[in-house]
Amino acid sequence: MAQLWGQLGITAFILVAMVVLAFVTVRVLKPKLNPIHKNSRLTLIETLPVAQRRSILLVKVDERELVIGVSETGMELLLELATRCEDVPEKSDG
Repeated sequence: MAQLWGQLGITAFILVAMVVLAFVTVRVLKPKLNPIHKNSRLTLIETLPVAQRRSILLVKVDERELVIGVSETGMELLLELATRCEDVPEKSDG
C-alpha cells in the first residue's frame, strides 16, 4: 500500500511540475511569438459580426480609420472615416 502512495505522489509531483513548466514557458515565449508589436502601424479597434462568417471591422492604419467588410469571399474597404470615432459627439434623445 505504501508503494502505491509513493508512486501516486511521484506522479502528482511530475504532473504539477509539467503544469508549472508549461505556464512559465507560455509566459516567457508568448510576447516573443505575438505578431502584433507595440509599434505596429495597424490596430484592430472593433469587430462586429453581422452574419455567419461575415463581419465588419474598424481598423486604424497610422492616423486613418477604415471600415472593412469581411466575408468568405474576401475583404472590401467599405469607407474611410472622415473623423475619429472618439471625436463624434453622442446623440441626445431631445
